Amino acid sequence: MRTTSTTAYVLREIAELALLIAVLAFVSRFVRVPVWVVIGLPCAKILASVAVFALFVRRSLLRPAHVGPEALVGRIAETITPLDPTGRIRLNGEIWSAVSQTDEAIPANQEVEIQDVRGNTLRVGIRGNGQ
Repeated sequence: MRTTSTTAYVLREIAELALLIAVLAFVSRFVRVPVWVVIGLPCAKILASVAVFALFVRRSLLRPAHVGPEALVGRIAETITPLDPTGRIRLNGEIWSAVSQTDEAIPANQEVEIQDVRGNTLRVGIRGNGQ
């Protein structure tokens, strides 16, 4: 997928470069455009694209995605109802169904750590219990 993203970025940059050259060729038919502009603008575009890719795009493509159920594991939430062993928790303002990892009751307003995700239900343990 990262190769596909890199390829898409390179293809977009090539298309933009081709468009820039086409516009310069079209404009030069009606207006005298200096040679340094015809050569300099595409070169500047290439240098800017390489710099942006090297500094920003490459780094974001190499970073693992933080989405999906895996991104929730290890996060801290707060119980809004007692978990005995099931109940509700609040995570980033969202209310989730949760079940106690140890099947023991967890009181309301207790900080819990998400241990696992099963469908739309989060398995949690009391924060700091090393579960």
